[in-house]
Amino acid sequence: MRRFQACGIIGFAEDDASPVIVEMRGGAKLCIEKAGPDQDPSLIRVSFVAATAAVAPSGTSSALTSCSDTFGRLRSALLMHGWNRAIAEFGVVSEAAVSTSNVALPTEEMTRFFCRLNLAALRVADQIRVLQSAQSDVREVVLLAAEFRGDVVSGASRGDASLSITITLLLHGPNTASDELDAVRCVLELVTDAVNFPHISDSSEVRIRRVTGAADARGKKAVIEAGLQGWHDVCLESDRVPTFLETMDGAVKAMRHAAFPSRSD
Repeated sequence: MRRFQACGIIGFAEDDASPVIVEMRGGAKLCIEKAGPDQDPSLIRVSFVAATAAVAPSGTSSALTSCSDTFGRLRSALLMHGWNRAIAEFGVVSEAAVSTSNVALPTEEMTRFFCRLNLAALRVADQIRVLQSAQSDVREVVLLAAEFRGDVVSGASRGDASLSITITLLLHGPNTASDELDAVRCVLELVTDAVNFPHISDSSEVRIRRVTGAADARGKKAVIEAGLQGWHDVCLESDRVPTFLETMDGAVKAMRHAAFPSRSD
């Protein structure tokens, strides 16, 4: 068995039956081997196994570290979705399951197919990195959970899968940076396209689930919702697609304006 970080497959020697294992970014693996005796000898068989484990980056709080298993499941689902989009693009049929899949491809298509998969793996690695580093990038984030919505097995077309991300934001009042009694907590849910993330498209939904720790919490919730929607509309009207972190920053500003107007930017 041979291992490579990157490769281009041009074929197998006639007397060489050992598979090639390719470890991709994000922990996914490809097993590339000669077609079986009952298959066209010009084909190469490719098996794909998505990653299931996730490791939280150093410096991540216990609240986000506890979500590492969730990130592992999310990573696996996103990788499988990317795999199924790739094989649909190449017009091949997959013998698929939730976390593994295999196909037979013409030898001449292997390099292009591998490049397509590598781009998908890069995208997933970036998506997971953005989620894992949310707290260090936006200090008001105290809890984050994300899940894949869609069918990873038949996820062939754009827009058929989404990410549902639930974020808890904690904003302290003007008197202290640590007193929980002088703080506002906001839980919001973001549903966005799984392919475009971390960019937040105009079809995304942002909902404020609840606001606590503020007088007239219901009224504050309405103000935060209106402020966040207004901020998002301004971005879209200027033909600028906001990122996930920019959206979180917009939510924090809306919270500050609603709960502590004297501190608003």
